[in-house]
Amino acid sequence: MANLLVISGYWPTEEDPISGIFIVEQIRAFTELGHNVWVMVGQAFGRRRRLLSLEDLGLDSASVKLLSPLFIRAPERLSHLPFFFRANVRNTGRFIADAIHRIRDAGVELDGALAQDLRYAIASAPIWSPVLKAPAVGLVHGVDPVLDKGTLDQSILSALKDGLKELSAVGIVGMFLTRHLSGIGLDASQFQLVLNGTEVPANYRSCNYATAGPKRILSVSRLCAWKGVDDTLRALALLKNDLGLADWELCIVGVGEERTALELLAKQLGIVKNVRFVGRLDRSGTLAAFEQCDLFCLPSWAEPFGIVYLEAMARGRPVIGCDNCGPADFVVSGRDGILVPPKDPATLSKALRMLWDNPESLSEIAAEGRRTAEKLTWKRNALQISKLLGF
Repeated sequence: MANLLVISGYWPTEEDPISGIFIVEQIRAFTELGHNVWVMVGQAFGRRRRLLSLEDLGLDSASVKLLSPLFIRAPERLSHLPFFFRANVRNTGRFIADAIHRIRDAGVELDGALAQDLRYAIASAPIWSPVLKAPAVGLVHGVDPVLDKGTLDQSILSALKDGLKELSAVGIVGMFLTRHLSGIGLDASQFQLVLNGTEVPANYRSCNYATAGPKRILSVSRLCAWKGVDDTLRALALLKNDLGLADWELCIVGVGEERTALELLAKQLGIVKNVRFVGRLDRSGTLAAFEQCDLFCLPSWAEPFGIVYLEAMARGRPVIGCDNCGPADFVVSGRDGILVPPKDPATLSKALRMLWDNPESLSEIAAEGRRTAEKLTWKRNALQISKLLGF
């Protein structure tokens, strides 16, 4: 048993109960290993979010404590500027150090820390890690839009490098992130792969792909350009308009800035009657959507990992994603999923047609995908991180 501090910028909120749910599942896995977890989710003054409680999320308050201190932090639109970046790092480091002191004052000695935010939590490690007096590791989950604005100021890059030096190890959830890290001037070779996980239901509704009837296709994502939902629409339009295959329905779960454009595109392509935009669903509704579909399709071309693919695979659903990004770290195309080139609706349409015409292949891919998901659990993820921490 160990006492672990998890520093995270991700956590489900009342406004968005799905965002950050992966952190909750990871913490649940830590507790199942017998660890006690203090999770710190900083809140910026003036931008406080209504975090879901431990009870709301089914976490045991005897083994998990949620800390949500208020930070003094410059707005996001200024945080790429050196002065404001350094101020944010300094303030973040002080608040994390103060939280460690308060935990210690309560009679608890922490055995390690997991920092899940490159920009501030990891960059501020030189401030808080001497107070921790225990191993600390970092984990990078995605491309940071503030750091990905072009050439970084050298003072910002130096702060990131100094933070990384303080940690025992730093993981990335997908090899796609090595391009981002190298692009901002960091040595990607110092990062190691720590794949995310999924919970694997013991029971789920299986599909009989030989049965006649409309194919039910599902996309679950934030509706932004790089998720490739527009490519799915164009690929399905090719099936309908060029090949006459109209016996399908696409269900799109999610919200985002591209929804209006995607609705207009579906209308322009003549497939609006085949497409349903259902907006945001809660956690149970989202998981139910996986079991209500026949196939999961998300040709996202900038996906760092893609937990949604694993969630679909865990429920015995074939998945389609893009090669050279997130799902390529755990999907072998043609065996436990299908990978297509990014931004290529024509090839995606051919892949869909191939699966349409081969129900036996669909069943085999679904079964192999389930076996892959069974190996990539949150318990495996928690064990790997625990090993890096020396637990």
